[in-house]
Amino acid sequence: MFLVTTVTFLVITVMFLVITVMFPVIPVLFLVIRVMFLVITVIYSVCDGKQCKNGGTLDPDACSCACSEEWEGAECDQKKCGDKVCQNGGTLDINACSCACREKFSGDECEIGG
Repeated sequence: MFLVTTVTFLVITVMFLVITVMFPVIPVLFLVIRVMFLVITVIYSVCDGKQCKNGGTLDPDACSCACSEEWEGAECDQKKCGDKVCQNGGTLDINACSCACREKFSGDECEIGG
């Protein structure tokens, strides 16, 4: 990601120099565009473009997300399910906080049957 933005920045710089020589009126507008691109590059290079989801906020110093009460995970993309554990081979759907039970098992945590 950083290499692409660096190469793009260099291309824009070369274009700026060419336009400055050919059209002396346009450089001011082009300079504004170049500065805007530089600002965007700096913003997205912070924490390699990491974004927090579901209302989480990014701490740029630690490159980590502070999640809201209902969410967890590196990017706040996993719903908190408390201490829920699916039994008897069931699998936890973290988005719905429910267990998908194997055949012959049922219950909130697949605890019934067998």
